[in-house]
Parts: sequence; structure tokens; C-alpha cells
Amino acid sequence: MMPPRRWLPRTLFGQTLLLVAGLIVAAQVTGLLLFQQLVQKPRIAAMAYYTRAHLDAVQSALRHLPPEHRQQFTDDLTLAGITLVQMGGDIPPQPMGWAEPMLKYALDQLGTQLGKDRTLVWHSESERRLWVRMPLDDTHVWIGLSTDGLLPNTGLSMLGALLSTALLALAGAWLIQRRVNRPLQQLVAAAAAIGQGQPPQGLPHDAPQEIAALAESFRQMSQSLTEQDREREIMLAGVSHDLRTPLTKLRLAVAMLPELPPDGQSPTLTESMERQIQSIDAIVGQFVAFARFGGDEAAVPTDLNALVAGVAANQLAPEQPQQLDLHPRLPSVPVRPVALGRAVANLLENARRYAPGPVTLRTRLGPQGIAITVTDAGPGIPADQMARLRQPFERLDTSRSQHSGAGLGLAIVERVVRLHHGSLEMANAPGGGLSLTLWLPHPVA
Repeated sequence: MMPPRRWLPRTLFGQTLLLVAGLIVAAQVTGLLLFQQLVQKPRIAAMAYYTRAHLDAVQSALRHLPPEHRQQFTDDLTLAGITLVQMGGDIPPQPMGWAEPMLKYALDQLGTQLGKDRTLVWHSESERRLWVRMPLDDTHVWIGLSTDGLLPNTGLSMLGALLSTALLALAGAWLIQRRVNRPLQQLVAAAAAIGQGQPPQGLPHDAPQEIAALAESFRQMSQSLTEQDREREIMLAGVSHDLRTPLTKLRLAVAMLPELPPDGQSPTLTESMERQIQSIDAIVGQFVAFARFGGDEAAVPTDLNALVAGVAANQLAPEQPQQLDLHPRLPSVPVRPVALGRAVANLLENARRYAPGPVTLRTRLGPQGIAITVTDAGPGIPADQMARLRQPFERLDTSRSQHSGAGLGLAIVERVVRLHHGSLEMANAPGGGLSLTLWLPHPVA
């Protein structure tokens, strides 16, 4: 697949306009060339033939008339206004306009027809007239020919016609492309809404048939995804209910078991069973949280500093000293506080499990919006593994045998952030450890 050329516009609108403009220019140039070859050049050839015949007739008449009758003949020609005659003297030439290429071509053709003994001089100031200097006996005579209808100044007119036609065609192409581009933009917005887990809004209904069919496919896909999410939520809720009931009974049975004497410093069997039950219960809780990630929760204006501080207080543990670095002037942001609190808690829980030691919670304002950053002091994550760990049920191989869990922590965080139209950034901190940042968009003023 060839890469796109850099000079081409990237948008469909720009590419269509460029294509239409190119076709218009090609059509106009082709039409102009055909007009010149089939109309103008034959017309110029005929004009040169009749002009030469007329000049030959005038020159022949002046040569054969007696000198006393020549003045009367020239006066009669001048009185008609079509042909002027000037005996002797000189007529200075005048430059032709830049927009008269066919006139220059016509004069060259006429000069070739008349021969070297006749000189052509073009005048266009007071009136458009072609003067021809011809020898007569021992002197010369100037014959001024009117060019009205013979050599019309079509350069500017044709240029104006070409520009007007091109502008009208481009305006029509713009209207057509706008008719197509608007429903496409609505489809892009609908696809973005589906990616955020929201129902698509504003799908085009009155678009062209092909785009309307595409919009209907989007609508059906959205409904199918919604039904799948609902079925998954019901299934996981049922699984959690069915598992937690025997887990509760098992915990009660373990509590009723008699204490066994410990083997040296090893934990008792009862304590081990209790920890395993807690791990299973935590995994079930992750499944439920992944199914119900806050889509039904309403967004309300929230003090993010208070939310982060509250989550940190609830997650406080002796093995995880916390340091809060909160921006003093964060604006109130409409968020889903339960879902966002769960995401921050998941980050703290991951830090506690995989990177025991101090952790820093930081809020700040940045170019992408409002940031909530959790930085631990652990070993970090290989850069080539960061994208994979965002997916459900993905864990680092080194952590599978050391820590319990279903690998849903970061997947839940990713879904909650997308629900808020934000993003999740993962990076290894320069001084060691892993830094995870939740970016939330700026509040709409």
C-alpha cells in the first residue's frame, strides 16, 4: 500500500474539492484548445485571406488611378469609416495587451500572408484598428482596417467565463460534499459515543441512501452491544450471588473449626483457608465491578481533591505510606464519583500488591485537562507490556504466582476513564516506580 502524498489534503472534503477543481481545469483547458483549433484558427485563416484580398484591391486601385483621382477615392473610403487611407507619413505602433494571445497569432498569420513589403501596426487606444503600410510608386500609403467583429478582444472575456464556470462548479461541489460530509461527521460522533460506552446520538436519518444504511448498521450494532453488556452484567451478577452464598457458608464453617496447633512459625490451616476465601471473594468483587463500571451512575459536580483524599484514607495501610500533593485550585468537575473513586482505589490496590512502599497521589491542571496521578516506588512495568495490561484478564507473568486477582484492575480503570471521555497514561517514573495518570477533560464553562 502506497503512503499518501503529503501535498494531498487529508480530509474527504478537501480531496473531493481538489479532484473537482482538477477536473474542471482539465475540462476548461480542453474546451479552450478545441475552440482555438476548430473555431478560432479557421476564422483567422479566413480573415487573413479576405484582408489580403481587400488590401490588394485597394493597392491596385490606387496604382491604376490617375494622381488627380486618388484623393477622391481615399476620401470616399475614409467617409465610409471602415477603411482609412493615409498617404505617406508614419504611424507609431502600440503594445498589445497580455490577455490577447489569439490576436498576436492572427497578426503573425496575416503578416505571413501579406509578405515582407507590407508592415502591420496595431492600434487599440481610441479604436481597434489595424494599419498596413504598403508601397505605392515612389512613396507609401497606410491603410487602416476596422477590426470590429473581425478580431474581437476575447482574452479577458474568456478568462472571466472560465473563472465564473470554475467558481460555480466548485460551489456546486462544495454543496454536494457538504451534503455527504455532514452525515459522515454525525457517524464519527456516534462511533465515538459507542467507544465511550454510551448510546449514539444524532445518527443521520435524511442522508443519502448509502450513508443512511451505514447509520442503520451503527444503530443495530449499538443495540447489540448494549444487549450484550446487559446480558454480561446479569450473568456476572448471578455468578457473584451464587458464589458468595457458599463462600459465606464456607467462611462460617472455617470460623467454627477448632484451632489447630501451629507448626513452628507457619500459619494455621484455618488462617490459610480464611485468606483463600478472601482472595476468592476479592476476585468475585472484581468481576462484579467490571460488569457494573458506573454506566448507570449520574455525573455530578465533584471536588476531586476531596474524592482523592477520601479514597486514600479508605485505602491507607501500614505497608503503604501515602503522600498527597493536591492542586489548591482545582475546578469542580462533573464526574461519576463512585466509579471514579473505584478507579483510584484500584490504582492504590495495584501499588499495594505489586509495589509495596510509599505511594504519591497528585492532582494537577495540565494541557489535556485535570490529572490524577498515582506513583509508586516499585520496579515498574516493561514498556512493551503496558498496552497489554490494559486489557481484561491480562497480568504480568512474574505476578501470577505471587498475587491473587483476575487481572481486571487496570481494565476497570480504563473503562471508567473512557466513560468520563478521558484517557489513561502509563509510564515508568524517572526515579523508579510506575506512574499512572487519569486525565479528565476540562469542565465546560
